[in-house]
Amino acid sequence: MRSSRTNEINIRLDMAIKRITQGCWDGVREGAEIVREEALRLCPKDTGRLRESCPKPVIDRRGPTIFGTIEFRAPYAIYVHECNRAYRTPGTQWKYLETALHKMARPAVRQAIIGRINWARAALAWSEYAE
Repeated sequence: MRSSRTNEINIRLDMAIKRITQGCWDGVREGAEIVREEALRLCPKDTGRLRESCPKPVIDRRGPTIFGTIEFRAPYAIYVHECNRAYRTPGTQWKYLETALHKMARPAVRQAIIGRINWARAALAWSEYAE
């Protein structure tokens, strides 16, 4: 039979895993949104339809991996992304999503996840203190 102390430890471990997993989930969502915002800023603008075709990031999980998907749904998005030509809108460029991903993803996602995990850890510490 398990002791009540063992049950208590298991409950706390389960709570910690759930909070840290949620922190990772929230951190990926936050990081993906930062990358999306940078991609929208760099995205060429003619009519604005291409920018409007990029919804909020979709966050998903496969096994232990949590990931975010950012997409531009306009049928011509791939052509604008891959076409190296002079864009009329200052500050925009081709490879807008790829550039945003390389420029922002690692630091943004890392900081967002670390921040959320630290929040989860602080919440766990507070719940132990409050008891």
